[in-house]
Amino acid sequence: MLLPNFYMENQMLNLKKIDHIAIATDNLKKSIKFFKYLGFKCEKIEVLVNRGIKIALINIGHVHLELISPLCDNSEISHFLNKKGPGLHHIAFETTNILSDMRNLQICGLNLISNQTQKGAFNTRVNFIHPKNSEKILVELVEKQF
Repeated sequence: MLLPNFYMENQMLNLKKIDHIAIATDNLKKSIKFFKYLGFKCEKIEVLVNRGIKIALINIGHVHLELISPLCDNSEISHFLNKKGPGLHHIAFETTNILSDMRNLQICGLNLISNQTQKGAFNTRVNFIHPKNSEKILVELVEKQF
């Protein structure tokens, strides 16, 4: 992994914990049923029409699984599923100040997917660190809005 010269040593982030691990699926009902067999229940389901996705939140203790399925053939998850198939999509970290974290990451030379946050599921705002900065692992920043 290539890191910028002035990496995070002098920059503070507001990350608290792993918020969720996201799994892309082309069959949300089947995926929910699988985790139910393992003893975990689906807490919530939300549709994000503007992003073309449907998300189910599975509680597995202090971390959640987020099962993501496409609503249409041209959603962000459709492209992922067509290219890579079902499986791990991203890991998300909860932050207390997403705008500050975005600014500090950019100061350190890391690229974000967008220069602005977007509406995430379950009353959050989110952004992603570009996977070229992290050994092709997509990392999401999540700030809860209460």
